[in-house]
Amino acid sequence: ALLHRMELSEFPENSRFDIEVTDMASGQKNIGVLLPSETVPLPEGSYSFTVSFEQEQYSFRFNVAADSSAFDLQSKLADFINKTGIGLEAQVSYNKEMKISRLEIAAKQTGIFGRSSFTLEDTERPATAEKGLIETFGLNDDITPAQNARYSVNGVSFESPENTVTYDGLMQLRLHSAGNAPATIRPIADQNAVHEVLEEFTTGYNQ
Repeated sequence: ALLHRMELSEFPENSRFDIEVTDMASGQKNIGVLLPSETVPLPEGSYSFTVSFEQEQYSFRFNVAADSSAFDLQSKLADFINKTGIGLEAQVSYNKEMKISRLEIAAKQTGIFGRSSFTLEDTERPATAEKGLIETFGLNDDITPAQNARYSVNGVSFESPENTVTYDGLMQLRLHSAGNAPATIRPIADQNAVHEVLEEFTTGYNQ
């Protein structure tokens, strides 16, 4: 997509942009362990944990009711984290047939330039609990670090902490997926010509 309406004369003659995406930008993701959804993993009581970013740390307290199932606690903790507004997004993955579930937490900020990496740590638990929330749900066991988008335009490599990038002040590119084959962009003067090409393609495809 163009940043603004460009005249064809503003592009070099016979412009062609071959764009190849090697990696998509992503945020850190912590994937919890799979637990039997209907089991009771923790005794009731008050649990505390911290979420630390590069320059900030947040402390939270979470109360566990008696006989709370793993799925119920995972769901409530995910909702709790989503409401904190600290840049994390939590969700529960649930396999209905096997009755197992896990909690997943991801940073909304993508790319390593954003310094969005976070750490989780249990700080307090009831005397009757052998483990805290973070350890029980295995939220430090499987960590996928954040990464930048890596792409090239006409063979020149670039790196970005986001998947929406600006190239040479001419175009805003939205990277959707990594792949082996490059995508080609050519400026066309007549917008009707673009419509006709797309119309011809869709008609042929549908047939």
